[in-house]
Amino acid sequence: MLHGSGDIQDEREPHCDADAEGEPLQVTRPRRFRRPRKRRQRNLVNHNPLVAAIVARMSESAEVLQEVHAEMSDIHAMQQVARDEGKKIFPPAKVKSSVGPTLERWKLAAEAELTKNFKNTAAYHKSTPEEIRAHGRALPMLIVWTQQESEDYYKCRACVCGNFAEVDPTQQSWTAQAEPSSLLASLKIGRVNHWMTSKHDVKGAFLNAKLPEGRLVVVQPPQQWVSWGTFEAGEFWTLEEAVYGLRESPALWSAERDGQLRKLEWKVKDKSFYVRQCPSDSQVWLLTERGDPTN
Repeated sequence: MLHGSGDIQDEREPHCDADAEGEPLQVTRPRRFRRPRKRRQRNLVNHNPLVAAIVARMSESAEVLQEVHAEMSDIHAMQQVARDEGKKIFPPAKVKSSVGPTLERWKLAAEAELTKNFKNTAAYHKSTPEEIRAHGRALPMLIVWTQQESEDYYKCRACVCGNFAEVDPTQQSWTAQAEPSSLLASLKIGRVNHWMTSKHDVKGAFLNAKLPEGRLVVVQPPQQWVSWGTFEAGEFWTLEEAVYGLRESPALWSAERDGQLRKLEWKVKDKSFYVRQCPSDSQVWLLTERGDPTN
């Protein structure tokens, strides 16, 4: 109280009706700040069925925790594989719980992937005990399950979880792409000269490249294939080729492709032709006549 005035309240003791009535004073806590990263993660789980299925599987037995971790780590890679328009990606849990004709179609897709991209290409051999000891912990593999809705086509793609491998800071893991300006200029030249324009997709491109000599990569086959009895539990593979998922696979494929293009030569009547890299853009190749003085 201030001396000489009984009606004036002490500034350090603010007056309110709630105090007079004996009600407790409501203390307002500062609003908690939610980090945008956590909010994005929560939204991803709520709106992406694939991520939601993977998170749900984390409550299963410890035997599948390693597989779940691999799938969570390579979720971005899985989405890249299934980005093509008209393809629908299926969570592994949904494929695992399939029954009847649907299950048989998934098994046929897995068999086609194993035969076409691994056995027929000699992409691996069964690891020896010496290779397993020299490599250490094997890299896990995951499967991307997709369906081409327009054709009712089921597809399986096996990938290595390359993010589990040790990172070599001196290793080149990227590959260059043609500049948009080069592409637009090529299309413009083709239109002026009335050339035919087409595209070609190299199926299983990375598997055309061999791993460098001395490069040891030991992987564990996909768990779902083991569950279906395709392989025995505890079997490991030593890779021979640049399987999808390895960090160096894009660069190895790029080098293999360029090497083959440099050796390419053919004849039309009495003229010989070859392709050469554009000086201003290494990812653009020019059709050239052998002996042409203008080139």
